[in-house]
Amino acid sequence: MTDKPFKIAIAGLGTVGAGVAQLLNMNHDHIKQRCGRQVLLNAVSARSKNKDRGFGIEKFQWFDNPLQMVTLDVDLIVELIGGADGVAYDLVKAALQNKKQVVTANKALIATHGEELAEIAESNGVNLMFDAAVAGGVPILHGLRDGVCANKVSSFMALLNGTCNFILTTMAATGRSFEDVLKEAQDKGYAEADPSTDVDGFDTAHKLAILATIGFGIKPDLDHMYVEGIRDIKADDLSNAAVLNRNIKLVGMAKYHKGKVVQYVYPALLPVSHPLADVPGNKSAVLVTGDYVGDLLFLGAGAGQNPTASSVVSDIMYVARGEKSLPFNIPVQNLSDSLPTEILEREGAYYLHIVVAANADIEKGVLPEIETILSEHDISLEELVRAGPAGASGQDLCFTTSSTQEQVFLNLLEKIREIAEVISIRFIRME
Repeated sequence: MTDKPFKIAIAGLGTVGAGVAQLLNMNHDHIKQRCGRQVLLNAVSARSKNKDRGFGIEKFQWFDNPLQMVTLDVDLIVELIGGADGVAYDLVKAALQNKKQVVTANKALIATHGEELAEIAESNGVNLMFDAAVAGGVPILHGLRDGVCANKVSSFMALLNGTCNFILTTMAATGRSFEDVLKEAQDKGYAEADPSTDVDGFDTAHKLAILATIGFGIKPDLDHMYVEGIRDIKADDLSNAAVLNRNIKLVGMAKYHKGKVVQYVYPALLPVSHPLADVPGNKSAVLVTGDYVGDLLFLGAGAGQNPTASSVVSDIMYVARGEKSLPFNIPVQNLSDSLPTEILEREGAYYLHIVVAANADIEKGVLPEIETILSEHDISLEELVRAGPAGASGQDLCFTTSSTQEQVFLNLLEKIREIAEVISIRFIRME
């Protein structure tokens, strides 16, 4: 135990920032006992000084400009402003250059500028911690750095966005449309007014890039990742998935394929027996496969004030105890280049939902013609889910295929589109 307190400053007092301040105050004695010293909040910065945040800010130094905090007599700066660029980037970079320890929950920042910032942290001998950036309160990055570091990781499969998980779970349970459930998510505060980052898969992509960097030792590179969101998922796709004993989830995956690491974000049909298939809407989950430990499932609250604040404070305590670690667990100079993910090389099965004309003969006309096309591409129809009326606009033909390469699959879709009675086609990948 030392009498010298560990002093910190927080930039950004939104939901998570306020939660961090409250947790530091509420569990002050517990944190002191675990760290061997007091952890004291000395200074804060936010856009508005007068907002009610559930704790009094008058006892802390206030800064309108968070960049002014980098010269303070503090040991660590917590960045909770958000965003890949702008003030958040400037603050973290300046803090590291001034040899301040840094903790952040900013996944966009680390996924976009992590290589540069980690290099600065390493050269100045300070920590750059960002465990709260992935899966909120789930200690997945600590688990990778320390718990399974002796293993060679072969794959990740993860549910990393609570908004998408809530939407898909609710659609499956109620049969309501994407648009309707999205509005509910916005009304409840689960989704932003502009939900694009979540529902188009980019939030998951940021988090997956960080996982892949630590797990596989590759540079974070969003441009080399395939990203697809959930806007096109329909309620009947979820009901059809149930017939197949599957659930639809937005998954982020990183794994070895033909000697390189590929990174995918897309909605997928998972068997109900899969560890991620029944993860409820308010949880995040990461399934890690290591060569010696096998499969490990990290599951818990992936977002929200308390879980994320818990992860931020855990990082603060790690540094306050005098621990040191490299941001990505290996020196930046040893990170390998991330290679482009070619979705056309993906191999797997598919679910197809084809709408055909209302007057078409599915059994004797359309279906045999489709089966012929499948056979010509060495693909078989595995399970017929639905074939029949879907209303005045047409009929539904829904089925699954055997495994094939995506390029081959897309080629056969072009052939199916040439069938006169086919109105539209959509598909979802199966895992």
